[in-house]
Amino acid sequence: MLYPINIKKYKTLFIFILIANIVLITVPFVLVKMGYVFFPAYKGSKLVSYSLIGLLITGTLLLQVKYQRKKLIQIAWMPFFDARIKLYNKLFTIRMYWHLVSCIVTAIIIIVTLDTYFFYYGILDVVMAFMYYPRLALFQRELREENIVLV
Repeated sequence: MLYPINIKKYKTLFIFILIANIVLITVPFVLVKMGYVFFPAYKGSKLVSYSLIGLLITGTLLLQVKYQRKKLIQIAWMPFFDARIKLYNKLFTIRMYWHLVSCIVTAIIIIVTLDTYFFYYGILDVVMAFMYYPRLALFQRELREENIVLV
C-alpha cells in the first residue's frame, strides 16, 4: 500500500522559516558591522560571549535532539500511518519553529553583545535546518515507511 504525503505544506513552512532565519541573522550582523550601538551602557566581555555561545550550542543539542529522538520513537511505534503522519506534522512544525526561535535568540545576542561571532552560529543553525528539508528520503527515514509517495 502506498501512503501519500502532501509535500507542499512542509516545503512552504520550511521556505518561510528559512527566509526568516536568514533575515534575522543577517540584519543584526550588518547593523553591528556598520557601527550601530543599541545598548551603549553594556560593555560586553569575551567571556560572556563565549559562555553564551556554549549555552546556545548545548541548549540546542540537548533539548532539541532529545525531544526529537523521543518523538520519533513514539511515532515509529504507532500502528496506523495516519496517526504517524499527524504526529510527525506536529514534530516537523515544532522543529522548524525551534530553528526560528534559535535565530531570534542569536539575533538578540548579536545586538546586545555587539559580537559578530554569533553570526556564524546563526549561519550554522540555518545550514543545519537543511538536514530537514522536506524530501522523500527524510519522510521514509523518520516515519520508517518505504511506501511513501509525495503529492
